[in-house]
Amino acid sequence: MSGGHDGSPQEPKWPANPYFGQPWDAPAVEGARQAPTPVGKPCAWCGVPVADGDQGFLVGCARRDDAGKIYGTVEPFHRECQLRSVIGSPAHLDGGCSCHGGQDDRRPQNPQEKRAEAIEVWDRVLAGQF
Repeated sequence: MSGGHDGSPQEPKWPANPYFGQPWDAPAVEGARQAPTPVGKPCAWCGVPVADGDQGFLVGCARRDDAGKIYGTVEPFHRECQLRSVIGSPAHLDGGCSCHGGQDDRRPQNPQEKRAEAIEVWDRVLAGQF
């Protein structure tokens, strides 16, 4: 792995993504660097701006501009949105989506619905309801 500007290999520091907000009980936060909360920046998953008091991660993302050129950026993800982006929707957790042969493939229609769905998934995971 080449991580240095001089081409020399560098070991990644774990965890690689800094978190923002108050620390919470999660392995990805243990030993991670705490970054300032990016208040007002939109979450890369739901699009709702990060508010004071929110918690999450700053994640390296690849984006494409209007001309088709790919560029790198660092964007905030609410912690609930990052979890939702990995483990799926409530319908997926219930086994009712098309992945499981079901037909419940509803998609949130706006940023607030996406955020609410992510919080629902977070709450269900914490409660062991999946």
